[in-house]
Amino acid sequence: MPRSAALATFFVLVSPVIASAQDADNKTRDLSGEPTLRQILKDTAAVRNVYVSIARYGMQTDGERVPESSALTLWFKEPGVYRLYWTEAMGGGNLLVNDGKTLLRDGLGSTVFLSNSEPSLSAGSATDVRQSTSLVCWLFDGEAVWEKLVQMDSDIKLAGETVEFKAPNLGTVRIGFRSEGPRKLPTFVEIRAAATGQARSPFGAAAIQRDEVSVWREKSKFAPWVFDTTPAPGISVTDRRGAPKDGW
Repeated sequence: MPRSAALATFFVLVSPVIASAQDADNKTRDLSGEPTLRQILKDTAAVRNVYVSIARYGMQTDGERVPESSALTLWFKEPGVYRLYWTEAMGGGNLLVNDGKTLLRDGLGSTVFLSNSEPSLSAGSATDVRQSTSLVCWLFDGEAVWEKLVQMDSDIKLAGETVEFKAPNLGTVRIGFRSEGPRKLPTFVEIRAAATGQARSPFGAAAIQRDEVSVWREKSKFAPWVFDTTPAPGISVTDRRGAPKDGW
């Protein structure tokens, strides 16, 4: 038998076995929340001209009452045009401004960095959910972020107005949502750190990181300064625009 014919026969015989194994795996997983999670991603990605305020709380146990550890403000016009300002309660912060052509990153120090625009809010270390942004922001990327957001073999459970699943390199994620007619939009994101065998979780001393959406105001009108990527006078600038690939 010619080699090409033998390969064709092999794939004909093996493909049903692979498909059967995948079907069996899906049947053992709880995927009751998958349609809802996909709907949240689809509806969030469709939002334009929205002002979002998010408060972060770092907890050791469920229901623990702790002060706000940091806050994030997002001005989102459309993919690739946004302003994201992150501040820590103990000091420090981060500012990202994207005008569609240039991305400005300011660690609120003496130097700012300019790079090529990146439309995704989930791309690169500049938008690390552990420190400089929120998983809520990732939802604006819609289903394009699915593989980065949902672990391949994870259950996706629905319980009331909450979807729970595992995210690669993060741990267990719970996303709360509210319904506005046919739309489903996020109200909070909670990440329970995966066991790493280390004394500290990826979120510092906190075992649970909870980001609550306190303001979600659509149809906002933004002043021109909101998306201005011009560095302030007198500040040091590192310009990486035009580089083959940006990185931090």
